[in-house]
Amino acid sequence: MKSKMTLLILAVSILLIGSAYPKENEKPIYNTQSARCMVKITADQDFLALSPDTVRALLNSTDVRDKAIRETFNMSPREFKGVFNADTFVQSSTRSTSSQSIQFWLDVALPEDVKPVAEEFMDALINNMRTVLLESYKKYKVNLQIEIENSRLLHNQLLEDFKTTMNLQKNPVARPATDQYEDPQNAQVEEQMKKTVDMSALNPDMPFEEAINIIKHSVDPPLEIFVNWRDLSDNASIDKGTPIGIDPVSNIELGLALKLLFEGVSGGFADLDYAVEKGIVVIATGDALPLQHDTRIYEVSPNVEPAELAGIIQQTVEDNSWYDVGGTGTISIHANKLIINQTGSIHKKINVFLQNLTIDTLPVSPAPDLTELTANQQNLQKEQQGLERNVAVLKAQRIAVEEQIAGINHEVEKKMNEDAVTKELQQLITELEQARNESKDDKKLEVIEKITEAKVRLAERRQTAIKEARGDELERLNGILTDLAFKLAESKASLETVTKQLTQVKSQLRSTAAFDPDILKIKEARQALEAAANKLNNLNNLYTNSSSPTVMVFGSR
Repeated sequence: MKSKMTLLILAVSILLIGSAYPKENEKPIYNTQSARCMVKITADQDFLALSPDTVRALLNSTDVRDKAIRETFNMSPREFKGVFNADTFVQSSTRSTSSQSIQFWLDVALPEDVKPVAEEFMDALINNMRTVLLESYKKYKVNLQIEIENSRLLHNQLLEDFKTTMNLQKNPVARPATDQYEDPQNAQVEEQMKKTVDMSALNPDMPFEEAINIIKHSVDPPLEIFVNWRDLSDNASIDKGTPIGIDPVSNIELGLALKLLFEGVSGGFADLDYAVEKGIVVIATGDALPLQHDTRIYEVSPNVEPAELAGIIQQTVEDNSWYDVGGTGTISIHANKLIINQTGSIHKKINVFLQNLTIDTLPVSPAPDLTELTANQQNLQKEQQGLERNVAVLKAQRIAVEEQIAGINHEVEKKMNEDAVTKELQQLITELEQARNESKDDKKLEVIEKITEAKVRLAERRQTAIKEARGDELERLNGILTDLAFKLAESKASLETVTKQLTQVKSQLRSTAAFDPDILKIKEARQALEAAANKLNNLNNLYTNSSSPTVMVFGSR
């Protein structure tokens, strides 16, 4: 009888040992009731302001917490009894860039009657958080690209307004260079890129090759397109079947549609672009595209300052293509000539720009009309005062909410410090941790199980203390605090913009006494054009220098 019992125990042990090892292609099961690791999130400030409240809101969101519960436990989030907590936050930022990071400990504790998959649940939380951040960043980049295009259109409109204000009908500013390199086939393709097309057939799951074919046949005659698939595969991890990741859109300029397609399929992680060579649209990464420069000379009119004209060209014609802002084009001045080294397509745009840009001699009058400037100043002052009041109210609300949160947290800590069971559990965990370090290998598993059980009980005790100390109220207040932080940041940014505009208007008012009304209008138009150029340049820099968020995991688990 005793020998049969021994054989039975041995058989059960073999089965248990065999089941402890994951099968091929099967995820390992850690069989733990608690888990702990350190997480570090890095993101650009312009994309997301990282803070403890932001992290907690992200972890408790539907796409992170609820999805992790369904993936790991196959149950409704309402049925979930486990707890997780993020604490001990450390924030840092880089002065030279907009990069910032936040580091914190993530703890998971499951009660005894819940499946022991704390490690798996923690991994699911982290993976979901990473996915949410990357998807949000992808949308942010697409929206930024649209904002850049809108800013470019505004800049072009202001340029037209500037030329109209100056009554540009006489005296050419400069004689455009003869474009001896112009290719009629390239010119036709460039005109097709400006046409408005229907891209409603696109969808996020569509393969890249299929989307290229739709682009090709969106105009008549169809575009000749060559895609350097080897370059895309080697340098951007993109192939013919890669999903494009953008939604359908109608009534969009073909060139913009192509840029949005590049942004969607690359996810913002690779620099895709196109170039037109001999009437063929070549698609590849930026470094692989053919880029041919040539130098041309432009003669400047005697009544125009060459340096000023050079600055206007750099601000107006493909402003991000010049050497001073990281591009490759250059302008140098010799006597009354501009010597410009650029690509053929940009030389063409410079020629068109100069053909339409003329100036006239302006009469001078000592009595400017200040009505418009004064009204603008008054409106900006009212807007500034309103924003200042709004910022003050938001700051007061934030302080009040923070005081309430601090009071609840103090109440929780007080309960935990006074709770005898909590003290016993903390002492027990300390003793068990010491015992684990001192115990032999055959006893460590038993000690670890006791530590896990004690930690789960301690987490449950803390959760009870939070509920008794108005836990629902604490969650509500944290949500309000996050919302206030976003509103305060928006109000401060608006206040800064209005303050700068008001300073400019006051400066204009001080300097108008010696100017003719026509000169004043020209000055205003030029300032508006420069402001639009600066905004466009800032947006381009923001787009170029931004980096995708990262979520790193390290530390003990």
